[in-house]
Amino acid sequence: MGIEVVTLLIVLALLALMAFGIPLGVTTLTVSVVTALLYYGIDGLFLVASNVYHVLEKYELVAVPFFVFMANVLERSGSPMRCSTACRSSAVGRVARWRCRRVWWR
Repeated sequence: MGIEVVTLLIVLALLALMAFGIPLGVTTLTVSVVTALLYYGIDGLFLVASNVYHVLEKYELVAVPFFVFMANVLERSGSPMRCSTACRSSAVGRVARWRCRRVWWR
């Protein structure tokens, strides 16, 4: 089986699992483990484990789950909607809308 076919199967598996609503982390891990087992056998699990360890070791990537968590908290709390409503109803929002209308109609 050529690399093109394998790549296509990996992409299709990722899209199919995400279409079923499985979280991205679980989807990626599942496809990685299955692909490693098919290509390298049981030794492929060591490759997946070492790759996960090296990715988690990078300090810059530690913030990504926290950003995702904060986005979920904000989405469920509804505070961005309240904030945008408050900004629209405040004096600053009225001036900004008036300015946009004035610039738009020129």
